[in-house]
Amino acid sequence: MIQDAAAITDYFRDRLVRSEVIAPAIGVLGSPRPSALDEVVPIHLDEGLVVLGPIRAPGGTGPCAECLRLRWEQRAGADQPRESVRIARSPHLTPFMMEAVLQLWLCLRARRPKPGTGTGTAPLYRVDLPSGRVERMALLADPSCSVCGPPAHDPPIDFRLVTREKHAVDTFRASALADVDLPVSALVNSVCGLIGAKVELGLPSPTTAPAFGSFTTQARGGVHDILWMGQTNRFDDSRTAALLEGLERYAGVRHRASSSEIIERLVDVGEPAVDPRDCGLYADGFYHDSGAYKPFDPERPISWVDGHSVRDGRTVLVPRQIAYFGEAATGQVFADGSSNGCAIGANLEEAALHGLLELVERDSALLAWYGGGPLPEIDPASCDDLQIRLTVEQVRLAGFDVRLFDARSDLAIPVVIAVAIRLDGGPGARTFASGADLDPVGAIRSALFEVASYAPDLAGRVLARLPAVERMAADFGNVVDLMDHSLVHGLPAMATHSDFLLAPNRKLPVRELYADVDPRGLDLLDDLDYCIGQVARAGHDVVVVDQTRPEHRAIGLRAVRVVAPGLLPIDFGWRKQRALNMPRLRNALQRTNLARDAPADGEPHRVPHPYG
Repeated sequence: MIQDAAAITDYFRDRLVRSEVIAPAIGVLGSPRPSALDEVVPIHLDEGLVVLGPIRAPGGTGPCAECLRLRWEQRAGADQPRESVRIARSPHLTPFMMEAVLQLWLCLRARRPKPGTGTGTAPLYRVDLPSGRVERMALLADPSCSVCGPPAHDPPIDFRLVTREKHAVDTFRASALADVDLPVSALVNSVCGLIGAKVELGLPSPTTAPAFGSFTTQARGGVHDILWMGQTNRFDDSRTAALLEGLERYAGVRHRASSSEIIERLVDVGEPAVDPRDCGLYADGFYHDSGAYKPFDPERPISWVDGHSVRDGRTVLVPRQIAYFGEAATGQVFADGSSNGCAIGANLEEAALHGLLELVERDSALLAWYGGGPLPEIDPASCDDLQIRLTVEQVRLAGFDVRLFDARSDLAIPVVIAVAIRLDGGPGARTFASGADLDPVGAIRSALFEVASYAPDLAGRVLARLPAVERMAADFGNVVDLMDHSLVHGLPAMATHSDFLLAPNRKLPVRELYADVDPRGLDLLDDLDYCIGQVARAGHDVVVVDQTRPEHRAIGLRAVRVVAPGLLPIDFGWRKQRALNMPRLRNALQRTNLARDAPADGEPHRVPHPYG
């Protein structure tokens, strides 16, 4: 690509020799020349493409060429500047294409913004050399940019909770999905997309209208794909939901340094802190056999970040490897992180509410599974929501029966488990999902849309790995990651392990089953306070870690991780099930068994959970 840069530089100089316009500096994408930082419309080359931009006004504050380099490396999953290895000129860099690039550059240069202006995004243009196709996209400023980035440490976090008026009692977001305004071309594009190259639409889906995408991140063990998805009955809504989940995931894996972060032993922190032992640890045998994990030791230093107890109104330190996931831990790795409890919203109250609802959903779903007993069944035909009834019929037309169960535990917050059962009993036999919402219909919709999106594809995924999935069923120790949990329950031979839930049962109307549930009112803060109170009455704190990055603030969003020590955490891999070792499960089993006139010290249902 070095010869490409030289060729196009020479072409520009020859064409502009009689002009007052100075030819731009041209570099290789990912390795810009320092002079390119001052260009109004810099040009960068890569294999088969030319990128013009970011376009910023003289003296402007928008994203610069260094931001582009950093975003390019993030999108490519690289942690080092890339090297140019191709020596020969590209056959696609013809005089015609060089002239096209020149004319586009002149046009963009003439239309550049006025001096002193700038925003959090800047336009750029990608020219595909083989086809000549030009694509407009946008670049978000990178907070780690040494040229135009903000201070290395973010300002102090304001954890004050305030009243947030809602437009309806049964809605728990500031805006409907259709009204959310996101800078889509900066979030997903093939050059510098914040959360990936593109949003894929699940057009072949016979049941819902899903959208999904991914980005890569550097983590312990190498480069990992971070997936994000939206599942509704409208592609536009699913796309927005997917992008919001992508922004949530991005916050969870892109930790930003804080001046308040410390590395210290638990015994020496000197202020309230979340004890990892209260969040659950693996069984001793797993630590003994694993070289990658160590039991938590309060005498060993680990990284701590600031959190805020919304129950007690005080600062609480949280282990960084609990607050964030997908990154290497400092000192010791005592458990894998996950996105459980991560959420995004238009404000702190909205984000905290949905992070807490996810914790409650996972906790209740695990209590139901490991409890191994029947649950009250919901009659989907009794739902007033037309989307729910139509989706149930679409799933049936795809060859599955759908059953819905009320999975509320001692927390009076609606949680629903949905199960899709393949009617002919073949591979992809059973698919499970769960959902939580303060409105029972919202919980049903959430669980139903998820199970409806996954069920039609499960058979193909099981058959693609059939020998491995059969080994999982024969020895649960072979269930080692997230996908394995749903795959193993796709085997018809595993059906016996979920029969306890699917035994014939009288279906109850929604109004009867949830007669005591009433959406709280028109203040989002009241909804959050209600959920905090439910968790607090069960004996658990609710701690919020602010994960908001400058990119989120630039588009008006707040990202958090909610931690409720003592609630059951969801883990993936049979030998990593912390829930099986926690007091909350034992106490719940005692209550359940006493209600069934069974021995109070009965064993949990020791089969991998089916949730993905």
